[in-house]
Amino acid sequence: MTKNYFKQRIPGYVDPRGLVPVEFEFTKTEELLEHPYIKRCIEDENTSFLKEDNMLIVRYNDGDFVIGWVKNPDDVELPVKNKND
Repeated sequence: MTKNYFKQRIPGYVDPRGLVPVEFEFTKTEELLEHPYIKRCIEDENTSFLKEDNMLIVRYNDGDFVIGWVKNPDDVELPVKNKND
């Protein structure tokens, strides 16, 4: 199986000085979902994933938030809902 890559999005309104974005390689979806950063983003059972193009989005009760980008999103089978759902 081919390596895939995730990179954390740091919003423009956050001062990036001193911040190091979370970046990691993974092969299987399970590896992505087990990463501590991803697990932290989806701790609440009411959250769900959305995937639009190569963006990984978490839907919270109060809105959607892009948490990062996946290099090859078609190679990842996430428990997602389409953005239009």
